Amino acid sequence: MIEPSAYETDLSWIPEKFRADPPQLARSYSELEGKLTQTTQLLREQEGQLEALFATQDEQLVEPRQQSRGRQLRIMQGLAEEAAARGAREVVKAVSTGRVPAPEDPAVLSRITSELMPQRDPRWGETSPDVLAEIINERPELVGDLSDMNAVVSGLSTAAELARGRQAERTMQTWTRAEAMKEMKRNAQTLSGAAGRGEPADADEEFFERLKSAHSLSWSNRRHS
Repeated sequence: MIEPSAYETDLSWIPEKFRADPPQLARSYSELEGKLTQTTQLLREQEGQLEALFATQDEQLVEPRQQSRGRQLRIMQGLAEEAAARGAREVVKAVSTGRVPAPEDPAVLSRITSELMPQRDPRWGETSPDVLAEIINERPELVGDLSDMNAVVSGLSTAAELARGRQAERTMQTWTRAEAMKEMKRNAQTLSGAAGRGEPADADEEFFERLKSAHSLSWSNRRHS
């Protein structure tokens, strides 16, 4: 009986189809090694991004109470920023599930809330950042404890609802003023016509319609600019 060579014994764990075709075995091994290398690099990149996001916490100083409102406003002003790609999404997942505490850095927290809020509030995209900042400035207690992400999200949802109500109220006021001005123009045209001085009514109608449209779209344009 012929004893198997040491080489054959070393390859005994490899499937027969690969042992019968060494070049194919080499290619398969090379492809597997490449995939493992790519996966390792991707994991290292994600770990590095997470470490960078949380590194700022170690450098944070305790802010005086009188600066808390300004700090909250800085967070609100950053809500429109695009969230950091893979790293921010991983942090959002970790914070929202309670695996890690909410970061204290305003820039990091603003990126996280910009990811979370559209999921919690379907009408978040309709909210004007400027009007939202007004509401937070007037009622900073809505944000509450910034270390509690659930409290932050709940407070922002309430603030966003108030902001949208204020937006609707201002739009209605603008339309009401425009209609009143149109009525005044009609009365003036009637008097002018009676006196033999006609005015182009069509131009006035077009002007007031443009005024209303411009106001209703102005905050939306600022939000997407």
